[in-house]
Amino acid sequence: MATRPNILLVTGHDFGRQLGCYGRGSAVSPRLDRLAAEGVRFDNAFATAPTCSPSRAALHTGRYPHSAGMMGFPYDAQGFRLTSNETHLAHLLRNAGYRTALVGFQHLVVPGREADLGFDEAWPDDVKDGAAVAATAVDFLRRQDAAQPFYLELGFFQAHTDWASYPETGWAGEERSRGVTIPGFLPATPAVESYLAAFQYGVRRLDEYVGTVLDALDQCGLAETTWVVVAADHGMPVTRAKGTLYDAGIEVTLLMRYPGLGLVGGRHVDALVSNVDVVPTILDAVGARVPDGVDGRSLLPLLTGDTAQVRTEVFAEQTFCDDYAPMRCVRTDTHKLVYNAEAGYSISYDQDARLNPGHHDIQMRYRYLRPHFELYDLTADPDEQRDTYRCDDARETAADLRRRLRAWMEDTGDPLLDGPVPSPFYHRGVRELLS
Repeated sequence: MATRPNILLVTGHDFGRQLGCYGRGSAVSPRLDRLAAEGVRFDNAFATAPTCSPSRAALHTGRYPHSAGMMGFPYDAQGFRLTSNETHLAHLLRNAGYRTALVGFQHLVVPGREADLGFDEAWPDDVKDGAAVAATAVDFLRRQDAAQPFYLELGFFQAHTDWASYPETGWAGEERSRGVTIPGFLPATPAVESYLAAFQYGVRRLDEYVGTVLDALDQCGLAETTWVVVAADHGMPVTRAKGTLYDAGIEVTLLMRYPGLGLVGGRHVDALVSNVDVVPTILDAVGARVPDGVDGRSLLPLLTGDTAQVRTEVFAEQTFCDDYAPMRCVRTDTHKLVYNAEAGYSISYDQDARLNPGHHDIQMRYRYLRPHFELYDLTADPDEQRDTYRCDDARETAADLRRRLRAWMEDTGDPLLDGPVPSPFYHRGVRELLS
């Protein structure tokens, strides 16, 4: 690439693929839909984890959550941290000559430690105020010149369904009057509809805020020289989605636009890709060194049309959600195998999902003990309602996927192979007990 592009990496919170451009019913997202029509849309992109910090660790380091050390949240209650040898994309691009900046939400380090990730500048305040985050990003763009390329990481809190972050009156009725599409894996009850109306409102707000920043790229004359990447951190924040390895928990938006690389024209990429692939793709494209040990694969051959696929499967994991709930999965184009390492109920008890008004209704549908393994035929059963693991005609598929999953866990040094994984909370308690 003769001229290195500016890079704008936009992340949204919890919105999965709930956009009009992905055919998601009543979703209102004209600006992101337009970006997809102008650039490239990945139709089979998946997160490496169904919760925020682990998935974001993979997105920004190119390493699986257990490889990067982020198997839970960085809050004091769990206290996970990126391991000392992990390097954030901001640090890698700064070493390659980029000016690096963060505006808004990042969820990998405690507030005030953003410089540890490699940012020259950071404005992490008011992360729930999407309009303020967008305005700060616009101000940053207006101050740029052509002398040095920039990496701007823009993190929106939306479409997280925090009721306090939606202060406008009348939004619920407005969204319900538009119509609310209820996915097939959820019961069609008034409470579920009410919750999805809140979620749909969050997506609409996110779309508006991203649109403000995209307008600023045009106004500042930066659209042609900026590689825009938009990614969701994981799937939708509802019971049996967020905090689980079903598709609703790990399917994500991934959109890109950059004329200099031919990422234009509304192209669709059907190949399986993982958010762990974003870092090596960006580094490969801008001519920066990809660190040894990166787990992701460059998608550049897909983007340039040199190959039809770079993966035959994707992997995802959960170790800690609100509590210890270790799971691993392998997903191909047609099947998914989920390994549940500990006993427990089949649905997630992620706090965000548990607080939604429809949680009780969903819980009643799925309240059963999960088995060690689950197998789903995604072609015949896209909502993953029928576990075929014990079916005679699925034995070969199950055995093949078990082998693939085990090989991945071994190759990446998954600590779950050695037994239960304690959190930093456990280690701190032991140290205090023995002191």
